[in-house]
Amino acid sequence: MILGLWYDGESAARTEVEVRVVGRQLALLEIGTGYTLHHLPIEQLRLAEDVYPGQPLRLCSLMQPDARLVVADHSFLVALRKVYPALGRGRFSRSYLGGMSLRRRFVLVGGFVLACLVGLIASVPYLGEEAAAAMPAEWERTAGEKIVAYITRDMGVCDDPQGTEALDRLVTRLAVRSGHDNDFVVQVMDAAMVNAFAAPGGQIMLTRGLLHDASSAEEVAAVLAHEMAHSVLQHPTRAMGRALGYRLVFATLLGDASSVAGMAGQAGETLLNRSYSREAELEADRIALQILNNAGIDSQGLAAFFERRQKSRLFSGPRGSDILSTHPSFPARITQARAYEQEGLPAMHDGDWMALQAMCHEKY
Repeated sequence: MILGLWYDGESAARTEVEVRVVGRQLALLEIGTGYTLHHLPIEQLRLAEDVYPGQPLRLCSLMQPDARLVVADHSFLVALRKVYPALGRGRFSRSYLGGMSLRRRFVLVGGFVLACLVGLIASVPYLGEEAAAAMPAEWERTAGEKIVAYITRDMGVCDDPQGTEALDRLVTRLAVRSGHDNDFVVQVMDAAMVNAFAAPGGQIMLTRGLLHDASSAEEVAAVLAHEMAHSVLQHPTRAMGRALGYRLVFATLLGDASSVAGMAGQAGETLLNRSYSREAELEADRIALQILNNAGIDSQGLAAFFERRQKSRLFSGPRGSDILSTHPSFPARITQARAYEQEGLPAMHDGDWMALQAMCHEKY
């Protein structure tokens, strides 16, 4: 029996599968049930990266370039080559120095060292990102709390009991359907700007400006689900890793949890102003819509929120500007939201909605 891990390329989930060669296709069967999850034509398979001893095979398909099948057993490649002999050829050979002049060796070795130094410098954000993603959950939560404390140190949070209870009920309703066991902590920051953000460890902040600006509870639920999606995908944690770079790598290697928390607090303002990629934002939008639909909440609020924010802008940029922007344009996000939205129940009853909007009423 060949076992593997299947990543569909559309979500952060991974599935343990049994892999079978059936004719000229791979059949991916769910462990335990034997249910066939997917078929992959073997001729469409490619090695996703170089393979070295001790590392698993990572296969991708030309039909689904973002998906990955990971198999630890290298003998699996032998079975695949019986069907498709070209698979993996030429990916295991390695070149060694030899038969060249001392000068040429010096130039080659010097160039290699220089390339390694440049690569090391360039890889610092990536290494920090991976170190952050590998942090223990309690470190991540503590770092998130420090970031939130830093960002709210001057403005504070709104803690009206009725509004807090109403928000907690909405959070619980969405969290149960998030597909993630994260214990979300959602607070309202006493700030007039229309904004929301997620910090590491399930820490999410909405602003009173957002609650005041929203035309419905469904819009607030959509924004909240979007930030939950960022948290599920570990976008805030990875952003923290990119911001802190090698300092986080060394702290993680040394097991210094207090140092990680301290650095995270110092980087709070940087993280607040850091933008996600357009792909990350669109992915968070898609998962937010799934969360809302699974919870039975009317998910038309996401597109409605984007449409209102687009109209409030004095200048939205030239047509096609979203192609060059790191963030997707409002039209792109609205189009995607309309494609996935579903009618459903209200996000909360009228009493909870009024209590939520009144959390910071003294500021209006």
